[in-house]
Amino acid sequence: MATFHLSAGSGVLSANPEESIDANAVLDAYYGAVLPLVVQATQGLEVIHASAVLVPSQGIVAGFCGISESGKSTVAYGLTARRYEQWSDDALAFRADRVQVITAVGLPFTIKLRESSAAHFGASSEGIDVRDEFEWKTARLGAVFLIEPIDSEHSGEAVVVERMNSADSLHALLPNAYRFHPQTDERRRETMRSYLELVGSIPVFAARYPRGFERLPELLDALDERILALS
Repeated sequence: MATFHLSAGSGVLSANPEESIDANAVLDAYYGAVLPLVVQATQGLEVIHASAVLVPSQGIVAGFCGISESGKSTVAYGLTARRYEQWSDDALAFRADRVQVITAVGLPFTIKLRESSAAHFGASSEGIDVRDEFEWKTARLGAVFLIEPIDSEHSGEAVVVERMNSADSLHALLPNAYRFHPQTDERRRETMRSYLELVGSIPVFAARYPRGFERLPELLDALDERILALS
């Protein structure tokens, strides 16, 4: 799609698109894939593959992590109809402050809903809606939810949102970390330290739900209840 170039010590990133590539597609790639790596390399932030919402009543951020097509973008978008504001889509930046406080850092992003989700919400699936109202703003990260869809043959099972222990949380979150390569050993240790701080400082929940939009309201209800109970 494009070649992106960032000189050492520079704050300017250049993009050289491939022939016939639409500019909006390059911008979408920048927000979704390149920017998370750049801020990790230049700003010392960690970035996890997660969508997130801001809880205005509490001033905290709740993140939704998961593998591709798990529903994290759908969940974040769905919660915006329930007094939440969307903080990120696919890339949640944070820093660990060594005082048991995990701070979410806002980055500009594009909302990228799959066609089925966009159709469900009556929204666009083009992925060029740039949101920058939270750019570089900070808020306390209150919790991370690991979204785990259950296959259709188990459609009768209940939606379950339960807290994970720290060891299982670390094992589940690390594969979803953006990691800039090449990294020094010191930077890799810093990433590990940050994730250890995260799972030791905030709750991480597993949110399991049967696939299908007919169960989405039930999942959003369960997440809503857990988020509003955070201190």
